Amino acid sequence: SLQLLPMRLVYFSVLVGYAVVALAICQMPIDYKVVLSTVPLVLLADGLPNFSGLGTRETTLQLLLAPDKPAVLLAMSLFWSTGMMVGRFIIGLANLWSRQSFQASRA
Repeated sequence: SLQLLPMRLVYFSVLVGYAVVALAICQMPIDYKVVLSTVPLVLLADGLPNFSGLGTRETTLQLLLAPDKPAVLLAMSLFWSTGMMVGRFIIGLANLWSRQSFQASRA
């Protein structure tokens, strides 16, 4: 666990940065209080098991931020999901490519 801690901190930092940038693009009022309180709770709720994979994050964002324009926050959350899927796809392709290059170099 201690060996994985730096990687987890980097991963969590990337997720928090991603959320902060997304909220700023949507012109949601964010400050250090939001970053330190709301974003980790949203990420925790996002990791909870749910039926369809859509809805927990959106509900948490709506309840904790109470935006003036809830549709903008919902749209941001859908882009968040898309960005996370694309990011994970790229990581998977990079992992696949690195394994193939490693196996080719050993042959």
